[in-house]
Amino acid sequence: MFTLGYKAFAIYPVDPAGSKGLFARLHHSGCFVVAYGAQPETGTETPFAVATDTQSAATVATEKLVELMGHKGRILNVLESLTDANTPIRKAAIEAVVAKYPDVQIIQTVGDVTTEQKAQEKIESALVARGDEVDGVICTGYTTTVAAATLLAEHNRKSGAKFIHCVGLDTDDRVLAAIRNGTMDATLAQNPFGHGYISCALLDLLLKGWQPKAAYQFIDSGCLVVTKANVDTFPKDIQAMTAKIVAEMKTKYLNPPPVKAP
Repeated sequence: MFTLGYKAFAIYPVDPAGSKGLFARLHHSGCFVVAYGAQPETGTETPFAVATDTQSAATVATEKLVELMGHKGRILNVLESLTDANTPIRKAAIEAVVAKYPDVQIIQTVGDVTTEQKAQEKIESALVARGDEVDGVICTGYTTTVAAATLLAEHNRKSGAKFIHCVGLDTDDRVLAAIRNGTMDATLAQNPFGHGYISCALLDLLLKGWQPKAAYQFIDSGCLVVTKANVDTFPKDIQAMTAKIVAEMKTKYLNPPPVKAP
């Protein structure tokens, strides 16, 4: 695309090290690059990253679960791929929240999950082995959340079974259905639309001569707890987050184009 004359690129830095080199080559060639969906490696030559604040999102989700549990109980922590750069950030955030509450503990952490099938197998094994001890499940990944929603839809319907609270991530239809029918408490909605829209809106302004206020700025695209109360209305709130960020771009993150001499 660069060889065809494209001058602006919104790129998801799935490989932080590889992205760093690619971003540098594009920048040195006079192009504009914005990272979206995740933060790039430190020192990457991009003025902006538009993504969910991973630490903040995991903190919000865990606080919600602790609240649902009545600030006491035992948590099953279900993580995704251990090679994902976000996984240790999420793990640390969850543990930091739990450490604040003396009557809350993590009794088991399940990790290295990359598929829904693997997630179901690991969560089911944990619940079979320690189901009577588990009061809440925290999932900070898409595949783990879908797997937990599927399993708890069955478990939490059983007559006489202890209700296991669960807070997940993302808004798959199966997860939203579980929230609607009451077998899952909540999930955290990210703003993937904002990741794409905001990054391209920034590129449009950069092409028009607007200049970043700093060498690198992280723009938190926002997240929202989805429960039964707002499961059918939350998309409007997500759209409002995007609109607010776009409205503030010219004053919060950018300086006007320099005035040309007459």
